[in-house]
Amino acid sequence: MFALVRAAGGGRWSAVGAAGLMACDNLLLVHGRIGTLDIYAVAGMIWGVALYLRGWWVAAGVTLAAADCLKEVAPYALIVLGLVELARWFVARRDPDPPVDWHWRPGLTRLAATAFVSIGLFVGLLGLMGVIAKPYADSEASLITGGPFDHLWHMVSYAANLTSPHGPQGIASYPWQWLVDLKPITYLRINPSLPGQGLYAIHPVSAFLGVVSPPILLLAIPGVLFGIYRSGSRRRAVASTGAPVRTLGDVQLAILGAAWFVGTWLPYELQSAVDSRTSYLYYMVVVMPGIYVAVTYLISIGWRRRQKWLRMGIGLWAVSVVVAVVLMYPFVAAF
Repeated sequence: MFALVRAAGGGRWSAVGAAGLMACDNLLLVHGRIGTLDIYAVAGMIWGVALYLRGWWVAAGVTLAAADCLKEVAPYALIVLGLVELARWFVARRDPDPPVDWHWRPGLTRLAATAFVSIGLFVGLLGLMGVIAKPYADSEASLITGGPFDHLWHMVSYAANLTSPHGPQGIASYPWQWLVDLKPITYLRINPSLPGQGLYAIHPVSAFLGVVSPPILLLAIPGVLFGIYRSGSRRRAVASTGAPVRTLGDVQLAILGAAWFVGTWLPYELQSAVDSRTSYLYYMVVVMPGIYVAVTYLISIGWRRRQKWLRMGIGLWAVSVVVAVVLMYPFVAAF
């Protein structure tokens, strides 16, 4: 996360803030601990986008190809990059002094190159893995022997059949519910008996809950909406110095947070609305980096205003983030 924010043009403290939010988010902490595939995929997505923003498109494509092999949600990173380039082009049309490479032609060139490397290498890696160990279709109780394209088709068709036409059942939930922490998932909850008694302890020894940290989620939508607004607004110059109020790093950070959220959350929502696709709250793992960036950007802008009441509110919010991670920590009995 630190590398991603720095690659987007954010300052060191903004990078520390975004990385700190990731470290304090219960959802990422729990899923990192239990090792779901989404954790490995989001790591590759973060590094791939960071490399892309640094201008290392081939390395970005290679990294995203490896992430694609971990879980098929990783290609959403290409949607994020497409939205970033679209927003850059929009800014370049309105900004009085935009970077040359923010125009549509260079943006389309680097996006196409990254996508070509990523998709081509992914198919090659999928084929290589199939040579090392034949893929097995559990739903059909048979091996997949037709090569990488047959393997890819099986994954796509299998995922397409995971639907809930009568609404989410069990731990499944609608994507819009993730944004307000509805239907958290209990992975493990241990309440041992008290010594010498047949009673259960009031507090569990372990409580692994799939749920986003509430203080972080509180500012998620405001942060994303603010990022969209700031991405599209013109950079006005300060009358005394002629320098712009916002740097291009500020603009790109606002773009990144909004693009990551829209590019990773909206596909889930569309699949749910159009095809009743079954979804779970832990899918938010790959959405959260955009929220960390958007919230950090919102907080940084608020802090720069130097208003005492606003800084005090930010300080209290930061304390609540720390308190939440302590209370929700899986191995703390005081939950």
